[in-house]
Amino acid sequence: MTRVKRGNVARKRRKKILKLAKGFRGSHSTLFRTANQQVMKALRSAYRDRKKRKRDFRRLWITRINAAARLHGMSYSQLMGNLKKANIQDGAILHCDPGKPTILEDYVTVGHRAVVHSAYIERGSLIGIGAVILDGVRVGSGSIVGAGAVVSKDVPPRSLVVGVPAKHLREVSAAQAAELILHARRYEKLALVHAGKGTDLGFTTE
Repeated sequence: MTRVKRGNVARKRRKKILKLAKGFRGSHSTLFRTANQQVMKALRSAYRDRKKRKRDFRRLWITRINAAARLHGMSYSQLMGNLKKANIQDGAILHCDPGKPTILEDYVTVGHRAVVHSAYIERGSLIGIGAVILDGVRVGSGSIVGAGAVVSKDVPPRSLVVGVPAKHLREVSAAQAAELILHARRYEKLALVHAGKGTDLGFTTE
């Protein structure tokens, strides 16, 4: 039988382990058997702590968001509850400057790729796709901002504004304002379904 010499293979395996153990204290980085044990333990700890790091950062983010929310008179849980009631669609950007928060009340819908910068959006408003709400603007409750509009001045309650710069087109009826809130509530139910916390889609499938 042909003699098989595996010294080269064994040496490569040991060098690989010792390379992983580089920097360990004392014989943990020089003796193969000790280094091998420490590397196995280190890899187990690394796997465990990659999961733990995500939990730690989530706790840190919650603490920071809670502190910022309380500066504006609400707790973290109230903020999260309000965000669930708001329909923020994909690609929307909510931006603010220090001392100039962006505030969204209940049942606000912000369309895809819309930008809201340091503005106050009152209850039941709809911000259209690609619309831009500039610094310091207040959008009144039940208002509709048309797609692509650029709003630089306050919008009165129950108003439809369109264009660049946005101009008042007409008033929104009470029935239409109520429908905006109902529409946001449907999206809230749909979001709960996607999160695995509900079964009511909110929208009829007929």
